[in-house]
Amino acid sequence: MIKLANATMHDQSNFREAFKNFGFEVEATPRLREVSGAWEAYNLACEIVEQAKKEGYDGLLLGGRTDLMIYLAIQAPAYGLDLYQAETKRERDENDRFIFNLAGIT
Repeated sequence: MIKLANATMHDQSNFREAFKNFGFEVEATPRLREVSGAWEAYNLACEIVEQAKKEGYDGLLLGGRTDLMIYLAIQAPAYGLDLYQAETKRERDENDRFIFNLAGIT
């Protein structure tokens, strides 16, 4: 099982079983938060990568702001962490709201 830190802004509790079916153990609690400006985004990315490595994760599940994703993508490999992104299929429910279904991991 590949262990991933949740480098998104979304709780992954509802998808944990689906992730397991793909061979991943994903942290439920999101590590990203709202930031303002490049410096704050960079610092948060560094903090997430350092903590994930210290906590024994194999990689990061990415998702969110483009600037944060770029900083994470640069920092994570330097710490030996792999990067993954959820592939989701959007379907509409009876109230025309989107429901996201995990279809894979890239």
